[in-house]
Amino acid sequence: MAANVDTARGLARFAGRHGALLGRIQLIRKRKSAGGGEQFVRLDINRVETMQGLLLVKHASQLDALFDGVH
Repeated sequence: MAANVDTARGLARFAGRHGALLGRIQLIRKRKSAGGGEQFVRLDINRVETMQGLLLVKHASQLDALFDGVH
């Protein structure tokens, strides 16, 4: 999971420098849906709020919390 944190923070730094040149930068996870199936959850890293949140992440549980906030 530590690699996920490093990747997320790296993508946030990349988005801060180059995000305006790209249409979309996302971090995607697959999780179980309420109905028992699977769904993909996306963090839009080009959003300033998401980018700022990711730059503060130091532990996998913090990254999990960001994904848990996506509906």
